[in-house]
Amino acid sequence: MRDTSECVPFGAAVKASFSFSMDAFVQNRRNLVAAVLLGLPVVFAVFYRVIGFVWPGRVGDALETYGQIVSLYLMRQGVPLPAPVPLVALFLASSLVADEVEGKTITYLLTRPLSRVAIFIGKLGAYLFGSAALALPSVVLTFLILSSRAGLSAVGAHSLAMLRDLLVVFLGLAVYGALFALVGILLRRPVLPGLAFLFAWETLASLPGWFPRLTIAAWLRPLIPYAIPVQGIEALLGVPPSLPVGTSIAVLVVLTLLLSFLAARIFSRREYVLGQ
Repeated sequence: MRDTSECVPFGAAVKASFSFSMDAFVQNRRNLVAAVLLGLPVVFAVFYRVIGFVWPGRVGDALETYGQIVSLYLMRQGVPLPAPVPLVALFLASSLVADEVEGKTITYLLTRPLSRVAIFIGKLGAYLFGSAALALPSVVLTFLILSSRAGLSAVGAHSLAMLRDLLVVFLGLAVYGALFALVGILLRRPVLPGLAFLFAWETLASLPGWFPRLTIAAWLRPLIPYAIPVQGIEALLGVPPSLPVGTSIAVLVVLTLLLSFLAARIFSRREYVLGQ
């Protein structure tokens, strides 16, 4: 295949890739699944407020409930199922290249006068922008619906915590997205292996000892300070170790960059033949 990477400047190529990737993202039917998964906390928050209005004595503290929702929303602490954030990353990021291969449009994409690395960066940027546009408003609405039960003063007093939660959710989307984008480049059908990773491998985050450090979920845990009841595997084996916040952030950022670099490098070197 002819090398056309010099035809369009790198920045302009990334912008062009981001633009047509966003068009494809908007039309992706997986967005409906993502919107449902990410909208569940808002639905629960509304249900909580309705129950609190009808039977005030049957609901707990609204801000504590918000903390538990965010904890379960981002990580699978004591829960036998993956949280919505990694699931959305799997469904959306793994399809960035796999859908092009499945639809046999990958060779047409690569014949454009754009660097392959720029194409991948634009695609990954479109995923991050689109997934954040679905996830972050859900966190904000959940916070406003629940915290407003205690009055406007509670909304203002805890707004910084909400901003922190937004950053952590975005970081979760980024690191899981980089991982599953890489899986989508390596495998033609990445969803089942990705589900196996979330259902099986990420369970190690609930184990005591050194094993949790091999998972992404374990490094996300320290960034969400809300305490939720210990149950499931953790109730049997004990609470996993608490990792330093600064170290966790550094590990997640480095892991995101490393996975993105590997994905871009493999994508730039891999041969795609129409009809295979």
